[in-house]
Order: sequence, then C-alpha cells, then structure tokens
Amino acid sequence: MLNNMNDHTPFSFTVQFLDGQFDNPYAGGQNFNVFPFAGDFDPKTPYHLPLQVDVLEHQFKLPYTQNWNLTVERKLAADWWLRVGYVGTSTAHPMIGVDQNAPIYNFNQPLSQNQNTIDQRRPRPEYENIYTMAIPLDQQYNGLDVLINKQFSHGLRTNRFD
Repeated sequence: MLNNMNDHTPFSFTVQFLDGQFDNPYAGGQNFNVFPFAGDFDPKTPYHLPLQVDVLEHQFKLPYTQNWNLTVERKLAADWWLRVGYVGTSTAHPMIGVDQNAPIYNFNQPLSQNQNTIDQRRPRPEYENIYTMAIPLDQQYNGLDVLINKQFSHGLRTNRFD
C-alpha cells in the first residue's frame, strides 16, 4: 500500500459500480459518464456514494521482520549424529485494516432486513468503509528442531525429527 500511492486520492481517481451484472457492469451509475475520462478533477464530477476511505493510524510505524537461527551438529558415535537447531522470527508492527465504520448488526431484525440496510446502520452512512491501517500487535515465533540420524551399513539411514 505504501508503494502504491497512485491508487489513492488525491493521486488517482477510482470509481466502483457494485450494482451491475457482468453484461451491464455500470448499472446503478448511469448518471456518471465513465468514458472518456480525461484524468482531471472537475468539481462537477459526481461522487458515487457511499465512499470508502483508507487512512493510516496516527502514529503509524513501518512493519519489519527479523529472522535468526542457530544449528549445532555433533557426532555421538561412529554411526550416530545429533543436530539441534533453534529458529526465531519476530515481526514488529504488522498492518491490519480495521473498519471504523462497520455496520452495527440489529438483532431485532431478520438477516434479510439487516442485509438490505447495511449503509443505514453505519455510524457514518455517507461512507462505506473507513479502513484504518493499524499496527496494534507484534508477532514472534520460536522453534526448536532436533534430529537424530542413524547410518546403517550400505549407506542406509534413518532419521527421527522432533
């Protein structure tokens, strides 16, 4: 997302018509002339409501990942080997999208009525989704690999992983 600023206003103009079928994709947006589009931002251009907004969290930090590992191998006997390995990964500030304008489900209405009133039940009905790219959590993984290897005669081996 950070490298694709051309996909976000004010650097680009995107219109989605969600009411159309495959044979008539612009159904529901007939008042908007999609051809030809000159690429300018004419003040008379109508907005296709509701709008979707994507924003970054106030104190947004770039995510990053670190990986590390250490492996020790020892010969226990003439035909026995032991390998012990540690693997670690840490991700700081992974991004998730949080919809700040999610519709509130009305348990007093049936599902069909809730599906037909999605935009009316949003806190800000003039917007569709207000996605905040947030970084609320960190992730860590630590793993231990143990391998015991027994070599038989004629080059035949067996392994045991844990």
